[in-house]
Amino acid sequence: MSNDAKSLNELKELRAEVNWECTKERKKFLYKFYDLINSWRGRRPNFRDIFRPEEIDWILEEGVRSDYDPEKLLDLLIDTGYKDEPDVDQDGKPLWRRSTAVHAIRGRYPKHESAVRKLFKIYDRFDSNYTNEFSVTHFHVACEYGLEEVVQKFLDLGQDPNLQKVKSASPLSLAVIEGHKDVALLLLKNGANPNLAIVEGSTILHILCDGYFDVELLKMLFDICDESNQTLQIEAKDKFGRTPLQWAVARLMPNIVDVLLYRGADLSSFFFPAVCDFGYTYERFTQNHDDESKKISSALLIAERLEKRGYELDLHDALTIMNFFDKYQLFDQSWIRIKCSNHEEFESKLKNIEIRPSLSLYELFRMRSDEAAKLVTVADYYKLAGSGKLSELIYQYRKVCDLHLCEITLRKFCRRWALDSFLELTRYRLPIVCCDIIIRNLINKDLFHICLAAADQHR
Repeated sequence: MSNDAKSLNELKELRAEVNWECTKERKKFLYKFYDLINSWRGRRPNFRDIFRPEEIDWILEEGVRSDYDPEKLLDLLIDTGYKDEPDVDQDGKPLWRRSTAVHAIRGRYPKHESAVRKLFKIYDRFDSNYTNEFSVTHFHVACEYGLEEVVQKFLDLGQDPNLQKVKSASPLSLAVIEGHKDVALLLLKNGANPNLAIVEGSTILHILCDGYFDVELLKMLFDICDESNQTLQIEAKDKFGRTPLQWAVARLMPNIVDVLLYRGADLSSFFFPAVCDFGYTYERFTQNHDDESKKISSALLIAERLEKRGYELDLHDALTIMNFFDKYQLFDQSWIRIKCSNHEEFESKLKNIEIRPSLSLYELFRMRSDEAAKLVTVADYYKLAGSGKLSELIYQYRKVCDLHLCEITLRKFCRRWALDSFLELTRYRLPIVCCDIIIRNLINKDLFHICLAAADQHR
């Protein structure tokens, strides 16, 4: 028996044995089917002669969902010239409401871009759009995977570039979030609206400032809009009345705040977000929840840069930031007082971590908080917090270091607002020098309470 006949007979026998109504049998069939694909010899069969269309659909969908390599199956079908044919209604018109393997492969990790590209050789109708029960279309998937030539075919045949059927996503937002600049630019040149409200009034700019920490994606969006002569509405407000800048501040993203300010974000109507929103996304997306110095340095760096651009911080804003610190117990001193089990080992590690050239954490921690706060900037702390050097320490050491850094970093900020608040609470009856001496000897949590008392007096 020839190789052609042997492999073909095996496939027909395998098909005849399976009960398609039984999930367990279908799974068993798929396992044997992949074994047969891997050992196939000879000419490829016409699958329509062996399987019903709905059975091929199941093989494709389950094949891309499984742990098997989907490309072997797709190569086999493509080699036979297999093409999907849509079902039709009573009038002979194609029915595009249907889930396909293109939908099934979406979101699989690692993302199978090559497999998705091959799927579009099978599902090669671009005059309309298969749409699943979640309103995800083939066009959305092509944009998400950066398939420029496929997206172009859809657009050439009249596809709306602003097709908005996926919750919290548009074709443009999918392309941008996945970093596909060429596809994003293609969509913009074909009429995609970069200011389209996607969900709850949020534009793609809101989305990038509310949960995505990749500043390069934000820069890319501005660049492609420049290249396509499109203008981003940087002051657009979502249903909460928040601008992208307000979300970037609330999410503790100083680099994104920098980009927005550079691009002309307006500070004249800016207001700080609520304490309940402050830092929420940071907590949600940051795996290392012990990185207190990163939280504090991010918030203080943002406040510093806003003021540098002309924003006038007031006591209410300062208390919003301090309340955030208090909410996450960043005024806590108990860990700092804990004695590490091996002081020599701890001190040795601190001597090897520099917060800036020629200044180690060991030297910094031996100083008074006020003295230490004068030597380094918030940017120095932010750089150290993001360097990963502290993560090399064991948990007990890292926690102590984090809170030492928090106490020092917060010092200048808390003293600034507490001094004015203390003067106001004493009705300016004490000389400022005396008030400063009193403030200097208080810990940050006490300074925070002085600010709270002053704010209560205004109510």
